Amino acid sequence: MSEVRRRQVVCVTAGTKRRLGVCIEVDATHRRALVAFTTSQGRHPFPKVEVRRNSSVARSIGLTVDSYFYARNIEAFDFDAVEILNAGRPVPSRFIQQVSQMLSETESTLVADFLEDGPNESG
Repeated sequence: MSEVRRRQVVCVTAGTKRRLGVCIEVDATHRRALVAFTTSQGRHPFPKVEVRRNSSVARSIGLTVDSYFYARNIEAFDFDAVEILNAGRPVPSRFIQQVSQMLSETESTLVADFLEDGPNESG
């Protein structure tokens, strides 16, 4: 099995649904990945990164509809729970920058907490 890397397109189970997502950070020591997963629901007033269906980011992820990445849809997963979908081609780095910008605008400490906390209890 390939190692999970930052900027990879992945599939994870969030709640009861299989979700398409992007690995935005990796903790190789504890074998965990921080994954932003997508939704087609853009009506919510929460901070989000919008990916238009014909953009280079959408093509790299495999999205065929306008999609949204919300700060609340970012979770830590053990490597064993992450299915790598495109081991060869990472998403453009500007997508990771947009997600990071969204998190900083919401004053989220999600990434820092992920890197500091060690093993994920829930996931």
